[in-house]
Amino acid sequence: MKNLLLPFFIICTTILYSQTVEEIDAASAEICAYLETLDYIESDEIKLDILYRNNFSAFLETLPEEKIEEAERKLYYRLQRNCVAFQQLLQKLEPHVDDAKIVAEKPKTTISKKELKTFKKTEDFSYFEASGERTMVKIKDGYWQDNFTDNTYSKLFFKWIGTYDFELEFIESDNETRSNMSIPGDTYQYSIIEKKEGFYIISVTMEGQDMYQIFKMYYE
Repeated sequence: MKNLLLPFFIICTTILYSQTVEEIDAASAEICAYLETLDYIESDEIKLDILYRNNFSAFLETLPEEKIEEAERKLYYRLQRNCVAFQQLLQKLEPHVDDAKIVAEKPKTTISKKELKTFKKTEDFSYFEASGERTMVKIKDGYWQDNFTDNTYSKLFFKWIGTYDFELEFIESDNETRSNMSIPGDTYQYSIIEKKEGFYIISVTMEGQDMYQIFKMYYE
């Protein structure tokens, strides 16, 4: 799917010359708004095809050749971060292997105080990427670190912002997806929803979005 999607994003706007995050995000906002006008189309494959073909190819000639690869990569990942409609489209085209989903309302927290205390004492967790790869997590000394199967990592500040809620602030990453999806200072808000046998149910959102992604976070 990655190879199918990426060519579209290099041709969407002329503002990608300087490659600033603000300009990339402005481009992703334009694409997201356009995607939301395609709700009348039932086929997700056709939606993606329209995004690729509809009035964008002319912009390709305006991009310097040496900027194209960087532009497509950054725009693709920032669109995933910033656009709920695009997140939903990708999940329909490639369902998450571990049943992660996007919902309009945050689920009610049912975790007990004892279970929450156990969570707070635990340092080692893991979760599954959409592709099925397992990412290991270490929470310690105010930091959250993702360790990926390709030996890359992401590091974020970790802090509690409520009884059941914590916030991650992106610091750095050498992972292709995470380093292009987030910039230093980007924050994500998490809530612990429920404890199951072997894992916790977690919700995550970000400022400006009214949707929540629900996923399983396994404890070691």
